[in-house]
Amino acid sequence: MILPGGENTVTTTGSAYLSLASDGVPGDPVTMDLLGGDCVTAAFTGDGRASVAVGAARKEFGTQDLAGAVLLMPGRAKLPPTNGYKLLTQASNGILGNPASQHRFGASLG
Repeated sequence: MILPGGENTVTTTGSAYLSLASDGVPGDPVTMDLLGGDCVTAAFTGDGRASVAVGAARKEFGTQDLAGAVLLMPGRAKLPPTNGYKLLTQASNGILGNPASQHRFGASLG
């Protein structure tokens, strides 16, 4: 569930449900991928807007069970964004390591 808000407020108006099956979101959903198990906000993309990194610690990668992934959701005024999502794994450029069973990449983002 995405709840919009500002510096000191959160509202259910304009809220949306997001999953790996949502339009524009890369990746295939799996049962119990734990998308949303952890999340953090920061200006990841350099555009000055806060983006949200959302962990999916039980996401499969090929034949690797529980390898994990992180969904990067771009900051937008209207939620949910319709494009710009990135699914990061340990196979992504700039990410250290290699995807492997039980790594649970994205389990802890703070």
